[in-house]
Amino acid sequence: MIVETIMAKAIKKKTRLSGIMDNSSMGISLGQAEMQVSLETARKLRKLMRADARFVGSHADEYLKGNIEYLFTIDDNVIKYEFKQQGKNVFLNVSGNPTKLMAGSNSVPVLLKDGEYDGNAVVNTFKYANRIMFAVLEMIPGFNFKWPAKRERVQITNGDFNVSRLQYAWYTGDLLDSRNEVFKYLRMCYGGLNATKEEVSNLAKDIGLNFTAFDNHEGNFVINSVAGDKKEFSVTLYAKDEEEQGSKQQDRKRFQRLIRFDCSFNDYFLKSNNIKLVKDLEKKYVEICSEGGYDIGFVKWLASAVHGRLKMNYIVGLTLDRYREMLLACEDFLESKKSKRKNAYLILKHWYDFGAPFKTITEKCEALGVNQNNYARDVAEIRKATGIDIEVSRRFHEGMLWQRINGHLTNEERTASLFEHLDNQRIKLAELKERDSKSSENVQKLLSVEGLLKIRKLKPVILESNDFWAYKKLRGE
Repeated sequence: MIVETIMAKAIKKKTRLSGIMDNSSMGISLGQAEMQVSLETARKLRKLMRADARFVGSHADEYLKGNIEYLFTIDDNVIKYEFKQQGKNVFLNVSGNPTKLMAGSNSVPVLLKDGEYDGNAVVNTFKYANRIMFAVLEMIPGFNFKWPAKRERVQITNGDFNVSRLQYAWYTGDLLDSRNEVFKYLRMCYGGLNATKEEVSNLAKDIGLNFTAFDNHEGNFVINSVAGDKKEFSVTLYAKDEEEQGSKQQDRKRFQRLIRFDCSFNDYFLKSNNIKLVKDLEKKYVEICSEGGYDIGFVKWLASAVHGRLKMNYIVGLTLDRYREMLLACEDFLESKKSKRKNAYLILKHWYDFGAPFKTITEKCEALGVNQNNYARDVAEIRKATGIDIEVSRRFHEGMLWQRINGHLTNEERTASLFEHLDNQRIKLAELKERDSKSSENVQKLLSVEGLLKIRKLKPVILESNDFWAYKKLRGE
């Protein structure tokens, strides 16, 4: 093991956790002067991996010339070790599924009874998850590798290595019998096309999102968040019980009223929150959990960031009647501010005229000729007067509402709407609005800030580090 084991604080019998660390990507720099390490470790590792049939290389290794990755598989769990050379420096990036390596499954959280990195059991588990893919290399029978005591071992223990992606998962609160309705409703809000005579584009593109729906399981979908040209995070919403067909019936049943959020937070998101090294991540984890609870505080912090970026409360709660009121308020605002507040007028006029969205606020202000220093104030004034979120384009508002309202048609009603000779059977707009309003109200209750952040707490798998699934498999148990 990397350092001597110490005992963690006693674990309460009713400890419940929410966060599940999924696939993650971390890197340790080998060869950089500030790390005070040499190329010796890189050479030794690559030589050992090249000679060991259990490590599958992506291409022939030419001994520190170019990049190469090695895949090490334990049953169906894969750890990727990727060497990247930049000048005289070599970087080792590792990615894998910490929770699976610990427990053999990533359906529920894990909690360690013994401590290696911290006296708090929850924090210790988080820290171990951040290091297990490095620790595995010391546990492989016959591999004969140990991290050098005065170099990489110290870095690993202290968390002095980069984190470029963090994937975390959690479950919503109980959706009762409305899970399928929530899936359908969200797909109508974010998926589909914004199609008019002028153009056809993906609906979510206007708010810096990319939407992908899966056909393998009904309802599942992925939303990627983009800030300018930078990927912030990717969130997958899916029914976990559909993935657990090999599990016992009672194990699948508990997930049938929940939606699982699998979120990959990319380098841009991490650095925006002053997280570059693993020790930065762990410091943030402790700070947030100290205020909001272990580990629910950290999970709610991540979930809140996702919820806010997707503008879920605003979009889910938007109805046709509410939107009509917004447009009337918008017209009043434009008329009254035309000569009084030029900046606010120009910003709202661009929105009202179906103006295309911009990648950045700076780009938007320059194009519209408005003062960026007052932009936040102007946007807040518009929101207060009209209720409109100016960062959500008018094209998105109307494309989403059109799609959502028509999504409440039955097959027969849609057929009747297509043909004039069935005009007497056509459903009235008022009826569609009523259906959509009821659905919006129900989903909003379930997925509002309070609903979405009412994260499900689960009984964790409690184990000791020597009993990790990966270690037992490597020992042949």
